[in-house]
Amino acid sequence: MLMNLLFGLSTMIPCLLLQSLWIVTAMRYYMGHDYHLRNPSHWSSVATITSVMLLPVIRNMAPVALWVLVFVLLEEFQQFSEAFYHSAVNFSTFGYGDVVTLS
Repeated sequence: MLMNLLFGLSTMIPCLLLQSLWIVTAMRYYMGHDYHLRNPSHWSSVATITSVMLLPVIRNMAPVALWVLVFVLLEEFQQFSEAFYHSAVNFSTFGYGDVVTLS
């Protein structure tokens, strides 16, 4: 159990650093492009808002990929797709609502 905790912590630290890096990058991007929101052009506002919504999606994929790598290296899952599914479901806190068990 101690090894699992150490692997988990050693994976969480880079994930937190990635999140911090993305937040700083997003803030700098948005502060540099705020003129698009003040511009009367409809499409420049749409482009800025779209980037606002896409950056968190991209930001969340990096930690998911890191956890997939850890799960595969620790041989917790045999297939990449299973490790990705497990990591994405748990990272997004969706839960396993699509898994049905029959009693």
